[in-house]
Order: sequence, then structure tokens, then C-alpha cells
Amino acid sequence: MKNIIKNTLNAVADFLFPSHCFYCSRTVTDGAVICRDCYKEIEKITENVCDKCGRAVGGCDCKRFVYHFSGVTAPFKNEGIAKTGLYSLKFAGDTACVDFYAYHMVKRLISREEDNGFNVITYVPMSPLRRARRGYNQAELLAKAVGKRLNLKVRGDLLRRTVFSKTQHKKVNVAERFENAYKSYRRTGKRIHGRVLLIDDIKTSGASLEACSRELMYAGADEVFCLTALLSDKNS
Repeated sequence: MKNIIKNTLNAVADFLFPSHCFYCSRTVTDGAVICRDCYKEIEKITENVCDKCGRAVGGCDCKRFVYHFSGVTAPFKNEGIAKTGLYSLKFAGDTACVDFYAYHMVKRLISREEDNGFNVITYVPMSPLRRARRGYNQAELLAKAVGKRLNLKVRGDLLRRTVFSKTQHKKVNVAERFENAYKSYRRTGKRIHGRVLLIDDIKTSGASLEACSRELMYAGADEVFCLTALLSDKNS
């Protein structure tokens, strides 16, 4: 009986408030945010990747940089359909995409059996001014959705953004990105222990994740592992 009522309510909602695919704008049902055709083509990460930096083995960054995090993983490439959906969340207020990306982030994480057993989740913070302008921090939304699926506490009191600067993706020079990130993120003074799962929306150079991971390790974390929705094969 409950299923009948639920299905009826969903059908009514689809009729009155139709949803559309975030990429091709076709009408979708049952709370979906992407149509079947676009989902078949979405840019999933399927090739062999480095367990540390998350990039394809041939383009591994680990020889160029020293990271404080133990590893990075993501379900999608920072391209095409996957990028369009995430950017609609990041810049256009389309928060309906959050659960879609969180589901695939958790699925990707669980597929790596060694990357489970976390004690707490946190996320890359946003400056108060930028958060006020946007109305939310997309990394925080993703972290809370991931935490709900993993039944883990999400803490937003571990890291802070100390300066309001240009966004990382606008910085062309990789060294500049890392320098900016190290200046921009600080631990709050709260102590943390155990394994920490650090969430962000996109990994490009990895500078923000590295800076936040360093601060979490200084705050007492035993290990920091990073999980993002998208991962770029280039530092752009």
C-alpha cells in the first residue's frame, strides 16, 4: 500500500512539476536529474589511475608534488556531461544534482575496499563572502549527502578559508595555485583523530585538497583521503 501511495505521489509530482535533464533538457521522471541517453554517455573514470593523486597512470602527478593526503578518487572526469551538471550546481544553483553526484562518489569510494572505515567527514571551506554571494558551499552540500549515505558525521568546524582570493581554477600557474592554497586554508584549532574523508567538488591541480589535508594532519588526523565528484587530467 505504501509503495502504491508513493508511486502515485511521484507521478503527480512529475506531472505538476516536471524535471529536466541537466545536459539535454529532456523531461525526466521519478526525481531523476539526467536522462538515460546522457547517463550512458557521461564521462566516468574507467582507466587505471594512480591511487595517490587519482590521475591516469600515464599522467600521474606524484613525482612532481608531495601530498599530505593518502589518496584521491572521483567517479567522473571534469569533461562534457559530468562537468555541465556539476557546474550547474556550482554556479547556477541547481542543488537537485547533489544526490546524483553524492551517490556516485560513494559508489566509487566503496569500490576501493581499502578506502573505507573513516571516522569523520569534512569539506573544503569557502570564504564567508563567496558563500554569502552563492548562498551555499557546494562542497558542504556534497559532504552532507555523502555523510548521510555513509552514516558518518560531517564536521564543518575543522577548516577555515582565511583570505578571499581569485578562485583556484582561474590561476594558470600550478606553483601559484599551491602557494595561494597554502595561504588560504587554516585549521580552526579543533583537534581531530582517526581517518578523515575530505570532500570537494572538483580536483584539478589538487592544491586546495593538499592545503586542507596538511592542516587536518597538523590538527591530529591519522590520515586524510580525498573524494571529489570530478577529476581533471590536466592542471586547468
